[in-house]
Amino acid sequence: MVEDIHYFQSWAPTARATSIKILLTIAGVLGLKLVSYDVVSAFLGIKVVENIYVYPGKGFMHRGKRVPHNFVLKLNKSCYGIKSASRYFWIAMDEHLRSIGFTPTNVDPCLYSRRRGAAITIIGLIVDDIVCATSEDPLILLEQLKQRFETTYEGALSYVLGLHVTRDLSTGHVFLDQQGYIEKMARAFRMDGAPPARLPHDATKPKLSQDNCVDYNGQKPPFPYRPIVGSILYARITRSDVCQRIAQVGRFSHKPGRPHWDACIHVLRYLVATKCHKLRLGGSALILYVYSDADWCGENASKLDQCRSTSAFWAFLGDGPVAFFSKLQRVTALSTTESEYKAMSKAALHELCKCTPTCASAWSKIPHGLKGYHCSKVFAALESAKPAANALHSARALRSKQVSVC
Repeated sequence: MVEDIHYFQSWAPTARATSIKILLTIAGVLGLKLVSYDVVSAFLGIKVVENIYVYPGKGFMHRGKRVPHNFVLKLNKSCYGIKSASRYFWIAMDEHLRSIGFTPTNVDPCLYSRRRGAAITIIGLIVDDIVCATSEDPLILLEQLKQRFETTYEGALSYVLGLHVTRDLSTGHVFLDQQGYIEKMARAFRMDGAPPARLPHDATKPKLSQDNCVDYNGQKPPFPYRPIVGSILYARITRSDVCQRIAQVGRFSHKPGRPHWDACIHVLRYLVATKCHKLRLGGSALILYVYSDADWCGENASKLDQCRSTSAFWAFLGDGPVAFFSKLQRVTALSTTESEYKAMSKAALHELCKCTPTCASAWSKIPHGLKGYHCSKVFAALESAKPAANALHSARALRSKQVSVC
């Protein structure tokens, strides 16, 4: 199939991990029911917009006659195997959800909400799986979904995106863990019997550097470096303690050396040792706190071509973090003040458009419930108070530049 000839767009959105964690947090704080649904044969039977033709299979019969091999059939409805099947399903599901009163958020087209009187329902669409937090009877939404799609009710939510979900109704907390995923990853890389590690990094070994990179002349490395980096990268959804180390090992995927591989193995050993750790979400109030920080020049302060700072931020909604990252800044900061500004700006760009109501009573003030996430207060706590103070006085900001260590 050729783009712009057989199809125009093949992409289909899916709910982000951050959006799912926010949904779980709201469900925990407001005491909503957490359930899941599954759409059966989601990609079948949806009307196709473009003109798509397929060759009949060998021995294909039509009205008792064999179809010649040089004939083609026009596809009227989508099926598994065409590139745009997932997009057709999302468009059809979006139209149906809107028709039954749901409104998508502004920042995530796969996160919907609906208010009917005092009842509230929030759903996250993950391809053909639906995560729902509702104060109504879950069977009501099931009957509405069955009007258009063949849907099954999966009961109380236990797994989403490979994450194990548990909750404590007495405290309003929802817990996420990836114990099953980590065990599967350890078996895949034959590390299930390896000795445990107490920290994500080994402080006794030298810091990772470009000097350890190896040029394989177009050949693959003798170890599966990119697969293990991608595997431990997914564990970052619930484990903020490995974000910084995963960001480091991911910088050497083009020419990994033995020290880089050993660092990945050490992270995996740490994850296996702490596989029972859980991410706690929910709490008693929907108040958002965003913390940002920066490590000016960091570990590469002595190298002119690598003198970049590291930004990090945590966004706490209620009692747990719904978003966090640790990334290398794209450009070199000339001072600690500039690096702090860049970290705070990155945190604001990432999270201000994804925040939620500051309290449960805010739901009654929003016409459509969760309309693009609304937030009235964001607290950015920096390690250094000077950049925050200078942000209020633009005249002093130009005089706060410091001498770079480079």
